Amino acid sequence: MKFIGAKEALNLSNKNKERRVEYYLDNIENDRKVNKIKRDIEKAILNGEKECQTVFWKKPNNERRTAILKYFSDLGYDISSHNGIYYVDFVQLHPTPRL
Repeated sequence: MKFIGAKEALNLSNKNKERRVEYYLDNIENDRKVNKIKRDIEKAILNGEKECQTVFWKKPNNERRTAILKYFSDLGYDISSHNGIYYVDFVQLHPTPRL
């Protein structure tokens, strides 16, 4: 077995990470954490709030976290996370001007 160099190892690692993120994105609709965030968003909207936060006691791995952030960002939410807490903001940062 040939030992690979650092640059080649980094490229291989990045490709594998992208594959794992794609795996989570393929099954994102069935993800329990995504469904919990969706329920919290619905509750906040019904209560007239402009933001919500969801707390998970067990933090998801980095690839799953990246997939969750990408999924909600693609839906138009301003979402961030830190230590298993997801913060979702519904307010547009730059509202479109009315004509």
